Amino acid sequence: MGADLIIEYVIIENGDVNKEKEMMLKGIDKLNEKGIEDLKKFFEDECSYIVGKDIGSIKKEFGEIVEEVLEKGYRDTTYFEHKGDTIFLTGGMSWGDSPTESCDSFHKYNLIKSMMMEDEEKINSTLPRYAHLKRESN
Repeated sequence: MGADLIIEYVIIENGDVNKEKEMMLKGIDKLNEKGIEDLKKFFEDECSYIVGKDIGSIKKEFGEIVEEVLEKGYRDTTYFEHKGDTIFLTGGMSWGDSPTESCDSFHKYNLIKSMMMEDEEKINSTLPRYAHLKRESN
């Protein structure tokens, strides 16, 4: 067995971090009980990441993930621009652990973002960007 290369990224459409942050926080605030339960179950089943017990603490935790990714300024990331979007990138070799400090946070952020997308058309139009987040049905 050897190490695997793990890459995580966060796409900021049009490079506007403030707009992205506002959209994400509003989206989290609008999540209803069903949306929270779906997201909680996915985090716990697929990622072995345990989230809070009640809707208020879960929303707070998800908000903290958004703040962390969009404001922290990790030293283990780089960014580039592509067609007007800013793409933050991190990664490295992994023997089962997270290769960088920001890797897990980026992954959680993308899971929250993908699960918040309610409009099927919007989800389908962004699948190439978020294809690695698509859940497989049993």
